Amino acid sequence: MDVYFLKTLFQVILIIGAVATTAGTVGTLYFNKRIEEIAPYRQLIQTGVAKIEVLVSSERQINAHFMDGGTALAFAKGGEALLEMSSVDSWGRQIGNSQVRYWANLMLDQTHSSVGKPLNFFQVSEYIQIKFNRMQEETNVISGKIVCTLNSAVRIEIQILPQQIQNGTIFVRDLTGIFAGFPKN
Repeated sequence: MDVYFLKTLFQVILIIGAVATTAGTVGTLYFNKRIEEIAPYRQLIQTGVAKIEVLVSSERQINAHFMDGGTALAFAKGGEALLEMSSVDSWGRQIGNSQVRYWANLMLDQTHSSVGKPLNFFQVSEYIQIKFNRMQEETNVISGKIVCTLNSAVRIEIQILPQQIQNGTIFVRDLTGIFAGFPKN
C-alpha cells in the first residue's frame, strides 16, 4: 500500500474522531444543562418553608406575636391535603387605615406523607387553604402573598386575592401559572 494513502486515511480518521468527540462534548453539555434545569423538580421532597403575609380589613388594635396562635397551609386536591406546612406562632399588627397585617413563617412537618415524594407531585393541586388561628374569623382579605421554598431549590410565589374570610379560612383557588416552571409529569 501507498504510504501517502495510509497517511491521508489516518488523517481523515483523526478528523472524523475529533468531530465526533466535539459533537459528543457539546451534546453532553447541552443535556447536562437540561437535566440540571429539571432536576430540582424530580428530587424527593425533604424540606419546605413558607412565609405568608395577609392584609385584612379590621379596626382591631393589635401589635402582637401570637406565640400560641399558629397558622396552617395546605395544597389540596379534592378533600386531600397533598402538601401541608404549619407554624406554632404568627404575628398581627394594625398598620392604619383600618388594616391589619398578619404573617407567619411555616415549615413542612417531616412526618407528613408528602416527604419522600417527588417535588413535582403536588402540581396537581386544585386549591390552597390557609388558616391563621388568631385572625378574626369573619373579615375581608385585601391582599396577600405566599412564598414557598422546597428543598432550598424551588421557589413558588402565590398571590392571595381579595375575598371574604369564612370560618377563619382563606382560599387560593386559581393556581394558574403557579406551577408553570415545573416540568410535566
